[in-house]
Amino acid sequence: MSKEVNLQDLEQRLAEVEKQLERNQRFIRGFKYVIIAVIVIFLVTFGIGVIQFIGAGSA
Repeated sequence: MSKEVNLQDLEQRLAEVEKQLERNQRFIRGFKYVIIAVIVIFLVTFGIGVIQFIGAGSA
């Protein structure tokens, strides 16, 4: 009897861990997109600054 209870308990815990892992993966995926967006915004603003600097230098 105790083995059956332990097995059910283990199955329940495994299901909880799987749910938690799925949530963590979703969070990491979203976090990755945020980092990529920040890098792109930085590169675009840096590029605009360089273009303005070159334009001001040639004037």
